[in-house]
Amino acid sequence: MNYDLLFAILFYGFIFLYFIKNKDRFDIENKIFVLYKTKIGLKLMDKISKIAPRLQKFIFLFGFLISFLGMGLIFYMLFKGTLNLILNPGAQPALAPIFPGVNIPGMPSLSFWHWIVAILILAVIHEFSHGFVSRLYNIKVKSSGFAFLGPILAAFVEPDEKQLSKSSKKAQLSVYAAGPFMNIITGIIFLLIFNLLVFSGVQTVAITENSPAYYAGFENGEQILEINGNKIEYTSDFRDSLNELKPNQEVKIKTNENEYLITSAESPKDPAVGYLGLTVDMIYPTHSSFFKGFLVWIRMLFYWLFVASVGVGLFNLLPLGPVDGGKMLYTALLGVTKKEKLSRKIWLGFSSVCLLLIIINLLPWIYKLLVFLIKPLALLIM
Repeated sequence: MNYDLLFAILFYGFIFLYFIKNKDRFDIENKIFVLYKTKIGLKLMDKISKIAPRLQKFIFLFGFLISFLGMGLIFYMLFKGTLNLILNPGAQPALAPIFPGVNIPGMPSLSFWHWIVAILILAVIHEFSHGFVSRLYNIKVKSSGFAFLGPILAAFVEPDEKQLSKSSKKAQLSVYAAGPFMNIITGIIFLLIFNLLVFSGVQTVAITENSPAYYAGFENGEQILEINGNKIEYTSDFRDSLNELKPNQEVKIKTNENEYLITSAESPKDPAVGYLGLTVDMIYPTHSSFFKGFLVWIRMLFYWLFVASVGVGLFNLLPLGPVDGGKMLYTALLGVTKKEKLSRKIWLGFSSVCLLLIIINLLPWIYKLLVFLIKPLALLIM
């Protein structure tokens, strides 16, 4: 059973029922954005904006300067990656949508709940940053809340556009850059937390009776430190060290209790493969299988928070019309040229190129996503 698809149906079914019963609390814009407006977080934005305002203004001034460098970097990477995709049919797209069911080479699979929780957290960070930097420059924030663009969950803040447009270019650029800048900063923090949650160390959890390990005297709970001189920190190290083991080969294993010299036997499943009779697992700070699974789930959440935060932060720096990078580019052009028509032409040019590059890169992923959604339905029909 495809549990990700089942969870998605249940989740969006609940959201749809809530929408039907509370239509008056939602606003629909441009027929595709569904907004649920609240006042959540507005007082907190005010409080944070009053903490060392000069220092914060300096940080976000630095932030928008760094963001322009990021804009140039992501545009170059997108252009180069798209050119490579066109010239080399086997190349991977430069962009990858972060959706459950979309398998990105070299990355673990993304579960539905990891996706929902990660997107919600990074969206709140992104929009909250826009909000408190607006307040830092005394720009009113009228509302905050949650939004849906189709199935994609998002958050939003609503600064007073008239006040924002009358503010200095420095203030406008700081507000626009705040979201992607904070996404990238918090993404780095999430990566550090992910690395701190590494569970290293491999221990024996089962010894097969009458196996080479059994006769050698292995006991459950021994930490395996080395195999044939190779350091063992993860179960993958254990597997790799014994990957090409043949029968009647000597294996030197060092544990925290002893050193063993074992001669491998024939595997019960394949006589051509060596066999020791050891079952191992990572060393966790708990013996509960539930909490082990929970810790692994939390660690994977921080991994996807890192990937999604940096990815969304950089994507939002693209010089593309409606996103933060597009607003930054137009504001900067207007400040430099002082000519609205010229600034708009250059901005439209960059936006058109970006949109074309994005569409080219997303086509292979759209196909894969459709296959992921349609395949379970086709099996049910058959």
